[in-house]
Amino acid sequence: MELEYESTLKDACRPQIRHFIGSETYKKQLIAGCLWSGFFAALFVCAISKLIFGEVNIYYVALGLVLGIVTVALTHKDSVTKRITKHMDREIGDKFPYTTTYLLDDESLTCRSLDTDITFKLMHCSDISEVDGYLEVRFGGRGLCTIPLRAFTTEFQKSSFIDAIKIQAEQVAAPDS
Repeated sequence: MELEYESTLKDACRPQIRHFIGSETYKKQLIAGCLWSGFFAALFVCAISKLIFGEVNIYYVALGLVLGIVTVALTHKDSVTKRITKHMDREIGDKFPYTTTYLLDDESLTCRSLDTDITFKLMHCSDISEVDGYLEVRFGGRGLCTIPLRAFTTEFQKSSFIDAIKIQAEQVAAPDS
């Protein structure tokens, strides 16, 4: 089974963003960012409190800590998304739009775009879901395929593609004895 569509910058960035946001590295960066931001915000509020009031007010320091943590917690995902998008645009921005082809065979799902082929073994398929206008095919920690739903011309084509992945993944995972 073959599926072909024209990729945009958003389409090209989506798998990298979604895969990174689900990673341990992202979680560690988020925690470290919250802690450092909270620390420096509390330190800043402590210094301002000392200058203005002549003493350190613990409530203001706690407020600074909370504001620092909340600021990073709310903006980190957008920051990561912007950095990845900016990098992808810098690297391949002049080639958009380009044709992306997905080939589904008995044991793998292959993505061909630009001059690159990426093959995912169906035995590693852990989840298939629709998220924000994309079909996401997860392969555990090994990778993620994202296909924009606009690539499917009909609902039947989409359901046939999903069913084919599920059936072939099950056959590969549990071969006949």
